[in-house]
Amino acid sequence: MTKLVTTRRSVLVGAGALGLLIGVGAWKLTQKGPSVAGTSDASGAFLNDWIHVGRDGVVTLRTGQSEMGQGAFTGIATLAAEELGCRLDQMRVETGPASAVFKNIAVGREALAPNHGLAKGPPEGFGGKVFDFVVEAATQQITGGSSTISNGFDRARIVGAVAREMLVGAAARQWGVAASECAVKDGAVLHAGSKRQLGFGELAEAAAKETPPAKVTLKPREQWTLIGAPKTARVDIPEKVDGSARYGIDVRRPGMLFAAIANCPEFGGALDRVDEAKAAKMPGVVKVVSLDNAIAVVADTTWRAKAALAALQI
Repeated sequence: MTKLVTTRRSVLVGAGALGLLIGVGAWKLTQKGPSVAGTSDASGAFLNDWIHVGRDGVVTLRTGQSEMGQGAFTGIATLAAEELGCRLDQMRVETGPASAVFKNIAVGREALAPNHGLAKGPPEGFGGKVFDFVVEAATQQITGGSSTISNGFDRARIVGAVAREMLVGAAARQWGVAASECAVKDGAVLHAGSKRQLGFGELAEAAAKETPPAKVTLKPREQWTLIGAPKTARVDIPEKVDGSARYGIDVRRPGMLFAAIANCPEFGGALDRVDEAKAAKMPGVVKVVSLDNAIAVVADTTWRAKAALAALQI
């Protein structure tokens, strides 16, 4: 923790932040998507906005970060699994929906205090509260700036610990024992005294009805088994290898159309004329769109759009 030191730079940053807060802060603070915490669906239950436990025992972790080959999903999954008490091969990760719960606080801090906002910690006292308030109001859901771990190191562990306590509470209630007598390991809650155990999947719906703890205790460093492990398998690799990974180009929506575009091959050139008679009659073609320096064919598949574009006489 550092003291708030007034400098010319901090005054300018503060003034700019205050203007940003006045302009968008109130709006941003109201833009929290609907929470799914404590709700069940056909496959399991959400214990909080980050963690869904399926009846099959698979834990789905939602994060505000996207996986672009940098290992973001594996890093966040490791943090959450460490506290939750499951193995990484029992967990899948996906980018969460647009919601304030997935804001990247680390990026907001760095924007307001570049190069030292995180390294030295936030300012103390009233200045620190104002700083945090502005950061929360102004920051966005974003992946970048090597911020995934700095943003999620505490948050991912906390949501994992909260989910763990809810699962333990549900098991203890079912067994009629104290929660303090229970432990978690490999995706199950264990009661050593009676040698009973229940998988997370068996407890999911009951756990979703538990009141989330207001405060949780995180595992001390000496008890970590996943964080810092030398050989952690990347959680995103299998689906990239077997072809099941969905990329932006794979997204499909009802009635979705596709376009193929031919740009003018000369700088400063313009479209003179086009004969679209043949292309317009081809299967799946919706329309041909003429632009100043390009022409596009819209169709019901990418292949049909490209085939029709090739049939144009431009």
